[in-house]
Amino acid sequence: MKSNKKAILRMLEKQGDSLSVKQIRGSLGLEKSATAKLKAELLKLIKDGKIAKHGTRYQKSHGITERTGSKEKIKGNREKVKNELVWKKTPERRQRMSSGKTETGYFTRNPKGFGFVAIGGGRSDVFIGEHEQSFAMEGDQVEIEVFRKRGFHSKQKGEIVKVLERASREILARLKRTKGETVAVPLHLNSGLPFLSIAPKDDLPELESGTLVEVELLEEKKQTKKTFPTPCGRVLRALENTSDHELGFQLIINENLIRTEYPAEALAHVNNFSQQVRFDESSGRRDLRDLDFVTIDGKSARDFDDAVCVIPDKDSSGGFRLFVAIADVAHYVQPEDPVDQEALLRGTSVYFPTHAVPMLPEGLSNNLCSLRPQVNRLTLTCEMRITAEGEVVGYS
Repeated sequence: MKSNKKAILRMLEKQGDSLSVKQIRGSLGLEKSATAKLKAELLKLIKDGKIAKHGTRYQKSHGITERTGSKEKIKGNREKVKNELVWKKTPERRQRMSSGKTETGYFTRNPKGFGFVAIGGGRSDVFIGEHEQSFAMEGDQVEIEVFRKRGFHSKQKGEIVKVLERASREILARLKRTKGETVAVPLHLNSGLPFLSIAPKDDLPELESGTLVEVELLEEKKQTKKTFPTPCGRVLRALENTSDHELGFQLIINENLIRTEYPAEALAHVNNFSQQVRFDESSGRRDLRDLDFVTIDGKSARDFDDAVCVIPDKDSSGGFRLFVAIADVAHYVQPEDPVDQEALLRGTSVYFPTHAVPMLPEGLSNNLCSLRPQVNRLTLTCEMRITAEGEVVGYS
């Protein structure tokens, strides 16, 4: 079989993105039996410095600069931290690639390294190559520059030029101290960050190398000898003395980007409500406080948002009336208000064996919208008339 080196280089140059062996083979129209020969040629091209391999994917070299400014690999309590390389585009090449169009959206990262930005409006997500992510992490709101050329399978592609808002700034990592340098290596291998540079002012020097820590991601970046900026972090606390249970909780929170802090606007919105609920006849509500409601949730529940009451139906022989009440959350949370916007980002409450991360601030979830005994609460209630045979014959 004749050499495919030139064809490989032309194809990778045209695609622009990193491709797997299978994708390269398909683009060249080769049979599956040619895979071994193709891999050998790819290896030769790597040794010649004409292409680079990242995981299981290959991409044409266009002036590579080292991310760390050093060939020393950082070893932490993780499988392997690669001596990662980043593409450094010249202004001329960037101009050739760019369409001049920018979009904003939310970034999702695939475990294989590439990612997508959802730009909304019914439009397809934009493909973001492994080297076009600007240290964006899962869930970040980003600004992207859309490329002229489309990627694999004609997928629109682009590059992240700015992180507008972080989904989370707290990262679980392990400290690695070397001569004259301290870095934090993220535990989550797919975080999108190779490591965080820790400046002396942001360090806790009493912690030893290898300590498990919680690190805050800073927006500032450290300029390396190779002129490529490295993300920086601040060590918040050590987690070595944290119980396995608590540590597991923190790992799940961080890995799944579960939001634990509420914006000041949302908390201020909740604080505007009176903590005492009084019945107002002019509100059009019906006073059901004379009925004996029982909450569905048990005593150990973290919030009580459902309650029921059953009484005999005087107008039906053997029948009864069933009342089902739920907290009237909509009275407190209106569309597009600060609490509603935060709830939309959370989607749901998250429950752990001993912890809960509520969708709504505790002033609502554990107080005004919790049907606790002996306190007034606003509810939405359905009254059903049910026969002795269990047939629902009416409701209001």
